[in-house]
Amino acid sequence: MNPKPYTLLFALIFISNSNVLQAQTFDSTYAAQLQATLVSIANGPNMKGISAAVHVPGQGTWTSVRGISSTGVPLTTDMRFGIGSNTKLFTAVALLKLQEQGVLSLDDPLSTWLPNYDYVDPDVTIRQLLTHQSGIFDFLNDNFSIWNDSIWDDQNRFWTPEEILATIGPSEFEAGRGYDYSNTGYLLAGMAMEAATGKSWALNVRELILDPLGLDEIFAGAFETPNGPVATEWRSSLLPILNTPMIAEYSTAHAAGALLSTSSDMVKWYNALFNGNFLTAASMREMLEFEPTTLYGLGVTTQYYNLPPEAPVQVLSHSGGMVGFSSLTFFDPKTKISAFFVSNIRTANATPFNTFIISVYNNFPKQNADAGIVNVLQPWATVCGESVAPVVTLRNFGKDTLYNAIINYGVAGGTMSTVNWTGFLRPAFSTTVYLSPIAVPSGQNELICFTTLPNGVAEGYNFNDTATSRFLVTDIATSAFPLSENFDALTTFPPEGWSLNSNNLFAWGHSKLASASGLHAAVKNNYYDYESGAIQDLELPTLDCSNLMNATLTFNYAYTSYPGYNDSLRIQLSEDCGATWQNLFYSGGIDLSTAPATTRSFFPLPDQWKSKKLALNSTGSEVLLRFRSINRNGNNLFWTIFKCWTMAPWQWWNLRFQEISVFLQTRRSRAFR
Repeated sequence: MNPKPYTLLFALIFISNSNVLQAQTFDSTYAAQLQATLVSIANGPNMKGISAAVHVPGQGTWTSVRGISSTGVPLTTDMRFGIGSNTKLFTAVALLKLQEQGVLSLDDPLSTWLPNYDYVDPDVTIRQLLTHQSGIFDFLNDNFSIWNDSIWDDQNRFWTPEEILATIGPSEFEAGRGYDYSNTGYLLAGMAMEAATGKSWALNVRELILDPLGLDEIFAGAFETPNGPVATEWRSSLLPILNTPMIAEYSTAHAAGALLSTSSDMVKWYNALFNGNFLTAASMREMLEFEPTTLYGLGVTTQYYNLPPEAPVQVLSHSGGMVGFSSLTFFDPKTKISAFFVSNIRTANATPFNTFIISVYNNFPKQNADAGIVNVLQPWATVCGESVAPVVTLRNFGKDTLYNAIINYGVAGGTMSTVNWTGFLRPAFSTTVYLSPIAVPSGQNELICFTTLPNGVAEGYNFNDTATSRFLVTDIATSAFPLSENFDALTTFPPEGWSLNSNNLFAWGHSKLASASGLHAAVKNNYYDYESGAIQDLELPTLDCSNLMNATLTFNYAYTSYPGYNDSLRIQLSEDCGATWQNLFYSGGIDLSTAPATTRSFFPLPDQWKSKKLALNSTGSEVLLRFRSINRNGNNLFWTIFKCWTMAPWQWWNLRFQEISVFLQTRRSRAFR
């Protein structure tokens, strides 16, 4: 079993009694299957109660509770549960709203709004607080004494922000040069909100979000009077917190985690935020700008569920935990499904969470005929010539065996081609389909491929029909020497003329959290990528080396492994438009590492970068170079300060001699292969 911590942190167990509400339009079979899943996972040890809700557009909301609030008192669907860190999205959205109104900017430093505090860098921005890039000590996760000891000395004590900040220590790293989850960051963001508006963070959330959206089953514990019944929070299976929400606990949680809600209001919140226009398009882009090494935006994360493996479901989500509550919220941008789960006892076993999520997808009402293209296998990255022959994966999402379907495909903005696929494809099975070649123009292209008329009838659903790929068509070399890139001035990634071999969440990305010199770097996130053996390529523009002697590639890189998990990097050259490749550089694991192995997500310090020079040894007129990462679920791999140039003959031959010497010294079996 992989020992790394997963994004999904808490379990949900359902026990004893049930109280179910569902809209009349909600599919009755689907509701029964969801309920059966709750029953099937209801026998976990030491559980008390659970509340769950699923919202499906066009069907409404299904809500169910099981178990007890306190001894002899069953849960009801109108009970509020502590949502913990799911509060963070409310805090982030409130600040985005204030930015829209011109009250503040997320790029304001703390010094604009707050006085100096020990161990708090006044130059940290509000945005860095919300993205956990501040490096500021976490008063909960880095100092367990507050919730383990301090709040129990006086459960009715209201902790002020200043009293909480007095418990923190030195920062973990320089702001903007790493990632570490910090509740202190959201406490400070809430304090900045209060200073900018003259209102409490809780009143800001109410006036900016809760009241406009009619979320009247949410309130801030310790800051507001409960607006309905509250489920009892259990510190352990034998220790209920009878004064839920406890003042000491919720005042310390503050803008990082003090909200309580019903399950139905939480799915209403996610549905309103992600399905509507509550935020401007610009604010939504800011919120959903996910740093590739962290997958965290502003109060929300993104992650995959392999349902099915060849087309993982990418969702927006966040988990949350209080002393005795555990919760998870997620939204699927394709199906528009939102769901929320919460238990009234803290647990760290993710299996029931995953079981319920799988049930949400696998039991989603199927149509008789429903097909879709789930993956484009080819083309990707760089292709040569005037045509491509796409290769795609067709999946049967329906209940009936699929015998035929129309596959539509073409370049965005061009004429679509069609193929009448015929075969025998059972439900939930996939097959590879080779399509006829189509003409493609030079330059950047996007292939669009989708299905229609499965078994001669209309598609059951449209959200699962389409897959796309991006590729660069080149018939002549597009770049000349010297070619250089430090990734600092980019507005889009990859740079113009460069290309990727997938649009996967874990493809090469553009990180603002590390650089050998300057601000940014290219990065491959292997830390959260659990697809061992997955290959991700970043290809350079086609180069013309025909009139060059002594062509050279230089770059800086930084990497370390997660103990026992060794990724590798290949730098390869092709002179026949990708038909064959030769290795210029191949290293991994300890040999590739520039820093000690760590169980934390790796962000290099300035002295943890290495420089590399490689002789290209090519005089071709169409030369491709690519950086290839081979994932073994290890850690983040960065590179930057790239340059293709020419050197003096004596320098070039000296470099070639060094490469041969290193090759002879390192010819041995390597674990990373």
